Amino acid sequence: MKPVISVVVTCYNHEQFIEECLRSLFAQTYPHIALYVYNDGSTDQSEHVILKVLEDSPFEETYYECHENCGLVKTRNKALDHIAGDFVLFVDSDDFLPTNFVEELVNTAVESDADIVYTCLKNPATQATVIDIHEYNLETLFVGNYISATSLIRRETIGEIRYDEYLNYKKLEDYDFYLNLILNKSAKPVPNYTTFLNYRILENSMSARNNLLKHYVAYVYILNKYQSLATTEVEHAVNIHFNQNLQRTFLAQKVTIYIGDEEGKFTEGNMLQFPLEELGNITFEIPATSSYIRIDLSEIPSFYEAVTLTEQESGQKLVPIFTNAIIFNQSYLFPNPDPQILYEISEDSERVYNLQYQAYKVESLHSEDYVIKILAQALLDSSSKAEEIEQCKLDFEQQKQQLEEITVQYNSVISSRRWTIPTKIINFFRRKQ
Repeated sequence: MKPVISVVVTCYNHEQFIEECLRSLFAQTYPHIALYVYNDGSTDQSEHVILKVLEDSPFEETYYECHENCGLVKTRNKALDHIAGDFVLFVDSDDFLPTNFVEELVNTAVESDADIVYTCLKNPATQATVIDIHEYNLETLFVGNYISATSLIRRETIGEIRYDEYLNYKKLEDYDFYLNLILNKSAKPVPNYTTFLNYRILENSMSARNNLLKHYVAYVYILNKYQSLATTEVEHAVNIHFNQNLQRTFLAQKVTIYIGDEEGKFTEGNMLQFPLEELGNITFEIPATSSYIRIDLSEIPSFYEAVTLTEQESGQKLVPIFTNAIIFNQSYLFPNPDPQILYEISEDSERVYNLQYQAYKVESLHSEDYVIKILAQALLDSSSKAEEIEQCKLDFEQQKQQLEEITVQYNSVISSRRWTIPTKIINFFRRKQ
């Protein structure tokens, strides 16, 4: 018996690509396919195209569903709850397959007893290789993913494993899914060298590979998720991606001090530069005509425990009139490139200044002094203090209410006739004395 392959096509607003995708499946040399097409709430003409093309489906099992948009992760999880077959193959609607794609992957799975069979990706517009083929190794996989979303997966191995819904509408949901299968189900990945995937790169789709911020947010989440299951491999990946790269980048940066004129204009010709260090102490002098100082602490996102600018002789601290930092307690957090702090200098101020700063260590997200851990603890402490303040306010309000009640009772007593007579007697004896 030949294995049955459940091919799941997910579509969202790909009316111009979905027909080529589906017809590439119809043309497969491997016939034992059950086709499942999920329309994730497309707002274009995708549904019209899909229904028209599915009239030509050669597969006895052809299933179509259109549902309200819920994201790729939830759509694939819905498919995993519904499909049968021996293997599953997820295909994105903007990609298409060579005619031998399914057959070659099935052959590799049978011959190698593989749980995951993957191949290389090529851009059909240029025939350039987008992701090359690599022999599987867990350490290299943690450094960077080379197993594509459109890989053949043994359904029995998947079992109850599902895509992580935290990664819905984010990135690297496939990468996380494969790591989950490998680490928790002992899945065996094997590469195939005899075919490839036609993988379109669209700027407005999830296949766009230029959003590094979203990529690394998901990547750090995944590293933390599997740290206890693959400690050595995760530490190696952290070292490659964060320790070495950040350290090199940090050491190459400069602190630039722009000295503005009376109108507050800054020019490249009127600036001072110093190497960026983890602990900086810079003394500099400005002309008498200068009214503003702008300090750029590097050109990259960076994070500082404290930044102070003081008059050298008096020791008086200057307060910034502008910064693009997020200020938390005394910390200056610059999440975006080109950190800036702007100071205004009064006419009678001194002309010699001292800049001091201390950078947070960002070498390892697993270290105890990693910036996010420190700030999270500080925020937690602040929250605790806030709770204490709120409790004090509550206690004060209760005491205030009790005092008001006592005052009302007191006033009612002293204004009563029973209280008036004793008071007159007391006053009479006082006068007698």
